[in-house]
Amino acid sequence: DRRPSTASAAYWTLGPQWGSGVINSAQAIDVDPVTDEVLVFSYYDNKIFRFDQAGNKIGEIGAGFGTGTGQINGPGDLAVAPNRDIFATDRGNRRVHRFSADGTLLNTFGSSALFSNPLGAATDAAGNVFIADVGNGTVRKFSPTGTILRSYSLGTSPFGVGIDPNGKLWVADQSGVIRKADPDTGTLLLSFTIPGSAQTADLDFDTNNQVHIPNFNTGQVLTYTLDGTYVDTVTAGTGSNVFRIALADSGKAFVTVRNYIQVLDPPGPIDTDGDGIPDDLDGDPANASGSFGDAAGTSGEVVSNGTGAPVTLVNLPDPDGVKVITGGTSGQVTIKTCGFFTLQVQ
Repeated sequence: DRRPSTASAAYWTLGPQWGSGVINSAQAIDVDPVTDEVLVFSYYDNKIFRFDQAGNKIGEIGAGFGTGTGQINGPGDLAVAPNRDIFATDRGNRRVHRFSADGTLLNTFGSSALFSNPLGAATDAAGNVFIADVGNGTVRKFSPTGTILRSYSLGTSPFGVGIDPNGKLWVADQSGVIRKADPDTGTLLLSFTIPGSAQTADLDFDTNNQVHIPNFNTGQVLTYTLDGTYVDTVTAGTGSNVFRIALADSGKAFVTVRNYIQVLDPPGPIDTDGDGIPDDLDGDPANASGSFGDAAGTSGEVVSNGTGAPVTLVNLPDPDGVKVITGGTSGQVTIKTCGFFTLQVQ
């Protein structure tokens, strides 16, 4: 709901689950565009919880239940802007809160005269926020400070909104109808319906021109191209549980399933021995030529391909480290794919 992720194509596989015993009904989810931390709107706590991608809780945002300053009476959705501002829809109080990345309340806008049931939220590249009001069937575009910039009539029950990599506005209707529109003119560009028993409340995008849509009624996540062509389906939870989705630059997707988060892992090369090196590039482990690291915490293992060719160390700005494989004669440039990184090794 924030901005396009660099995640790979569809065909998700089920990863770990986390958050059980901490999250009290996961209402909404998004990912910090800088830190890749996962933000979860916990419904009965009326707060936003901040997690790392392994599911460790590292903070809270919001003043809890109530009608006072910064308090929330029934979470709707949350969206993280490119500058890391966090927009949170407050359904019961019919308003929207804007927090800084550290949780400071920056401003609040809206009222019962404006909103009926503000549910969905998404931001564009300029930091404007789009709010889907399912109660009055309207999507509105606001400046970060709450000035109304435009209103749209895109369906009778708009639950979820998103902005795709091309800047187009998408709306997920409760009925399972998905619509794409021009955010500048409001012109409808595309409409298609999720088949079968469908109730849709959210969607998110990758940079491969695909949109990923949870179906609340079936517990599935469906993937389509941006022209509405069906791609794939994965079951992420039981029926009437899967509600929201957020994609991260790590390549993973995070799906809310009642009181926990289901991680979806993207496709990748087959790695039979689990050493982080795809089978088609994997050399003899006996040829490993050591490890590397630096003061910034970058580390990894350097493995030759068994030919005796030189191995070049690469400084990678990834605190988790990746493995690097290279070979060939001196002066060659080899491009290899390791996990989800494409490395140019010189």
